[in-house]
Amino acid sequence: MDAWSLFWRQGHFTTFGKYFEKGYAGTIKEWLESLPPQLETFTDRLQVLELCCGNGSLVPFLLSLNNEFDYIGIDAAKVALPISIRETIRGSASTAKLLSETCAEDLPDDLEAISLCLSIYGIEYSPLEATLAGLLNRMEPDGKLFALLHHKESVVAKMSSR
Repeated sequence: MDAWSLFWRQGHFTTFGKYFEKGYAGTIKEWLESLPPQLETFTDRLQVLELCCGNGSLVPFLLSLNNEFDYIGIDAAKVALPISIRETIRGSASTAKLLSETCAEDLPDDLEAISLCLSIYGIEYSPLEATLAGLLNRMEPDGKLFALLHHKESVVAKMSSR
């Protein structure tokens, strides 16, 4: 089993492991909280795709928006929604599912009408040209892509390339 699958199997919720056990905090949370004004343009139910999703780390943020959504998370590793998220989703009008062992550049053919695509530290490790080309024809005309990326010269990016 690959290292990321082993990491997610331990139940971590974000790539920061035990440091963000219940979702993102600090600068990442502030960035996420800056998005809702831009999301107000969507009047229909949000069709959300998270690329390189881990164990669905963005679902708590989406639930905080008080907007109905259908969430699909895609990750190249073997991932699973934590029980707490499954229980919360079960009690809401929203849906959430993860597609394990699926690369960002290999989006499923039936994935379409995406209104919101998000990636926090992950999309930059895919072949971006192929990933973005495959994503573009699956987005709604007014769909939005938001991503936080590691700079290619960052310590994290250099360590990840090993």
